[in-house]
Amino acid sequence: MNEKKGFLLYFDSWPMVMDLPMEQRGLLLTALYQYAQRVWREDSVTMDEMTEDCPGMAPQTRMACRFMGVYILRDTRRWLSQQQSRSRRRQEEGGRPRPSPAESEEEKGVRVREDMDRIKRLMDRVQGER
Repeated sequence: MNEKKGFLLYFDSWPMVMDLPMEQRGLLLTALYQYAQRVWREDSVTMDEMTEDCPGMAPQTRMACRFMGVYILRDTRRWLSQQQSRSRRRQEEGGRPRPSPAESEEEKGVRVREDMDRIKRLMDRVQGER
């Protein structure tokens, strides 16, 4: 299997990040990088483990970290699944890779609605903590 080379940060998380003081943003980014580096190797690692390693992390930062970690986990699982599919296909077809099928419009719509619901719930929680 190939080594995972990166992870994504999404613009919909930007409002949460901007509400954090600079020092908290640094702790957030550190925890996200550590989580992204471990989660593709160890599916059992949790974002709570990562935030425990940052004792100076404020509750609002921990919440943002958990929220953003959900996307990292989702994207990593998708990546792992694609890696396994490609590996299986190469074995079955003698090494000739095929492009993976695109996500259907219906699947995209469901994913976007789920993401927006999560964002709304998180933003409501963040507003409630102020």
